[in-house]
Amino acid sequence: MGAYPRGTLMAEKKTTKTSDAPAASAPAEKPTVSRAVEKRRARNAALPKPKAENPFSQARPYRTYSAPKNGVARDWYVVDADGLSLGRAASRIAFILRGKHKPVFTPHTDTGDFIVVVNAEKIRLTGKKEEQKKYYNHSLFPGGLRTRSAKELRAKKPEEILRRAVQRMLPRGPLGRRQFGKLKVYVGPSHPHAAQQPKRLTLPL
Repeated sequence: MGAYPRGTLMAEKKTTKTSDAPAASAPAEKPTVSRAVEKRRARNAALPKPKAENPFSQARPYRTYSAPKNGVARDWYVVDADGLSLGRAASRIAFILRGKHKPVFTPHTDTGDFIVVVNAEKIRLTGKKEEQKKYYNHSLFPGGLRTRSAKELRAKKPEEILRRAVQRMLPRGPLGRRQFGKLKVYVGPSHPHAAQQPKRLTLPL
């Protein structure tokens, strides 16, 4: 170290570093593309591009349909409850009251139809439900609970059995009350909705 000045040693190191640096490589050639790939790209480029309907998305050609609150076409149906099982009939009636049988069904909108039920006193309960099934009412005062069996309720208000079964299959709240209002239950074969020309609807037993 003492034989060489300090400056000359640093100069030699710089020269060696610059000399060891690799030469700049030539730009790599692009890989060749087959004819099938070129045809596919040309065919895709010729396809029409969907228009962007959402400013936050580049392409959204479809949107989920939402039924309007007013303006939904509603039909009237009449159901004969003679011999029908309570649970099966109530589930199908609730299905139609909600409008789930329509392609325009919207969960937050009432899209269902009207249903008129006749012969409600002839609805059928299976097993021992006639004596064992209980219905409860409360007057909201202490000791105001009143319990009745299905047999007792059928003798006093026969249409209430089907009405309660359908009501408990509908949503709770204003929407469910609006849908439940389209159900008309009557004792006997006659009803006062002949002007609406209801269609006959056959439900599974």
